[in-house]
Amino acid sequence: MQPFDTATVAPAERSAQSAPRGARLVSARRVAWCVVGLLGLLSAGCQLETDPPADTEVRTTHAVVTIERSESADGTNSKAEALAGFLEVPALVDAHSVLQLVGLGLDLPEPGACTLGSQPASAGPLTETASVEFVDAGAVELEVSGAHERLAPYAFPTVTDSISGVLYTSRDRTADPLPSGSRYTLSADGLGIRASLDAPRALSGVTLNGTPFAEVANVNTANPLDLTWDVDTAHAAAPGGDIVYVELTASGSARRVICSFGDELGAGSVPTDAFAAEGTGVVTVHRLRAHEFDVLEGDSNRGQLRFDFAVAANVTFD
Repeated sequence: MQPFDTATVAPAERSAQSAPRGARLVSARRVAWCVVGLLGLLSAGCQLETDPPADTEVRTTHAVVTIERSESADGTNSKAEALAGFLEVPALVDAHSVLQLVGLGLDLPEPGACTLGSQPASAGPLTETASVEFVDAGAVELEVSGAHERLAPYAFPTVTDSISGVLYTSRDRTADPLPSGSRYTLSADGLGIRASLDAPRALSGVTLNGTPFAEVANVNTANPLDLTWDVDTAHAAAPGGDIVYVELTASGSARRVICSFGDELGAGSVPTDAFAAEGTGVVTVHRLRAHEFDVLEGDSNRGQLRFDFAVAANVTFD
């Protein structure tokens, strides 16, 4: 996805890299994307030189836990999901590319910038001898408002000997166990991880071109889309504050626009002229908050607990 210029938005690329969904089965679509993507990684392996012997290579650990909530603009539907992966990779492998394939990576433009594209970022290659593992982290649990949500382990599909391990996911997509505006404590006893973070409030007061989000039916792509929302004042002044990003997607097409803004602004403008889509689609507004935490020992080991809470409306682009 390439950045594009507008009169009011400066192009830049932000990678919200994870150091940010199945024992129930994850969706068939997610499994299919994982398998296809990993095969692509492996097929490109001959382009690199032979790796060092396995017993001498440096490996790093990247832990990512995502909490995602989605609500319809009219309030009639809500769902939520937690997904966790604890990835161990050789230093030569792009961990973010692997995390992206399983739904744990996130690429966003810098606040105040937009991207236009039709395909997710491509993943870097694995060599024939490189291997990555989603390690067993023991019991992985989220504690929220005194309630405990044990994530279910899910064996990653075996494609080749280069990919192995488990992911952890919430057992269903019920929204109530994963509320907004609450404190979450993550624990993974197999890795000695314990991290806490307050989740953001759900987005409220969202308007598009002055119209309440729930009442928006049509979006004219000939004009910019002016967006406003209620600021989460409890976190607005915090370092590395929340991000609000808006996503325009066209039905039956991979074409989309993503723009991001600092939550503390309470407003942003989305240039739609380059989108050039017609027909039905979806406008989704997200509030994103991320918290870094320590994983084991070593400067190269990273962990991230990430919240992505969204509100969405079905619209017609014209």
